[in-house]
Amino acid sequence: MKKFIFYIFISLFCLEYSQAQTKKVASKAASKTRSASTALVFEKPIYNYGTVKQGDVIKYDFTFKNVGKKPIDVKNATATCGCTVPSYPFIPVMPNETATIGVTFDTKHKMGPQKPVVTVITSVGTYKVTLEGFVTE
Repeated sequence: MKKFIFYIFISLFCLEYSQAQTKKVASKAASKTRSASTALVFEKPIYNYGTVKQGDVIKYDFTFKNVGKKPIDVKNATATCGCTVPSYPFIPVMPNETATIGVTFDTKHKMGPQKPVVTVITSVGTYKVTLEGFVTE
C-alpha cells in the first residue's frame, strides 16, 4: 500500500512539473509573438531645420507607421528642455496606420548649434526623435 501511495505521489509530482514547464514555454512563445507582431517605424527620426534666427519657432511632425499586427499606444512624449513641446496621438495607432509626433521648438534665448531630443514612450518600446540646426542672432 505504501508503494502504491508513493507511485501516485510521484505521478502527480511529475504531472504538475510537466504542466509548469509547458506554461513557461507557452509564455516565452507568446512574448516572442507579441514583440514580432508589434513594430513602429519613424520615416525620419532626425529633422535638420538648418539655420534660423533667434526667436524663430520651429514646428515639425515626425511621422511614424505601425508596421506590426497589433495596435500601438503612445503613452508619453517628453523633451530634453522646456523650449521643446511635443504632442502625440491619444488613441491607439492601428496596424498599417500612420500618425505623428508633433514637436514645437522655440529658439528664444538659444544660440549656436541646437539639438533638442524628444523621447517617445509607446506600448512597444521607447523611441527618440531629434531636431537639429543652428540658431543665429
